[in-house]
Amino acid sequence: MIEIKDVTITLPKKIVFNSSIEKKYNFKKNQIFDKTGIIKRFVSASNDTSEKYAIKSAKTLKKKNNFKNVTHIISVTNTPSVLFPSIANFVSSSLKLNNNVHCIGINSGCTGFVDAILLAYKLIEKRKKNSVLITTSDTYSKYIYDRSTVPLFSDGGSAILINYSKKGMKLKDYYCSNMENSQFDLSFENSEKPRIKMNGPNVLSFTLSNVLPVLSSFIKKNEKVTLFCHQGGKIICEAVKDVLPKNVIFPENYKSYGNLVSTSIPNLIKENKKLLKKKGKIIFSGFGVGLSQAHAVFIN
Repeated sequence: MIEIKDVTITLPKKIVFNSSIEKKYNFKKNQIFDKTGIIKRFVSASNDTSEKYAIKSAKTLKKKNNFKNVTHIISVTNTPSVLFPSIANFVSSSLKLNNNVHCIGINSGCTGFVDAILLAYKLIEKRKKNSVLITTSDTYSKYIYDRSTVPLFSDGGSAILINYSKKGMKLKDYYCSNMENSQFDLSFENSEKPRIKMNGPNVLSFTLSNVLPVLSSFIKKNEKVTLFCHQGGKIICEAVKDVLPKNVIFPENYKSYGNLVSTSIPNLIKENKKLLKKKGKIIFSGFGVGLSQAHAVFIN
């Protein structure tokens, strides 16, 4: 059994409101909010990197927590400054941890945090003294240029410390999958001008046809459930809520942050940490790049 001991979030100083994007990309007034439900998003400075957000988050976390039992660092990002080694290696060096810490990199975007917590659970299950540090970080704003993606995404990072706890969450079930022939529906194009490309209709179709049936299968009527779901925006979150029983607790914060990619769920946890103590099922649900989905069902 595990506990999410602590979470820290690092966001850029620059905040971009809808009015700026409406003017630059020729949107009608309130069109962005009406479609996405997003009010503002966080945008990196030119010298900000995914490594920087991960390291800063981890250092802040270390000031408040004991890292002596950290045996693994799992970093999640789609936008590293270097292809290898993983951001986890840079985090480990910055924290001056010992040579026995194993560094792992994951690049599954909005699905990545759920992939990481499932891996962390298995690492701690076998060796209960172990702690696992997860970092997430992305700088999508550096690689998006068109009016369909600019309003959606935010930059930022997080650090999450996972420990063993007798009174913690027990993994009951999980589901992970990728849809065939969808690898370019949300992808990175490494051309002269590198950019992130997204086929919005296909991503939405994947969510409705593939993700929602799986998610619904984990939730029974009148069951106590808290769902920490990827905050992809208004259309995605409303679609998820439409299939949920009314008793499901469904925190949301995309209006104030936009789509934070791999940091989406950690940021939601940070703002709603008390919900992790709720009796019943705690579900973490991420989906996106791949196109992929991952759901982790825990019991308190």
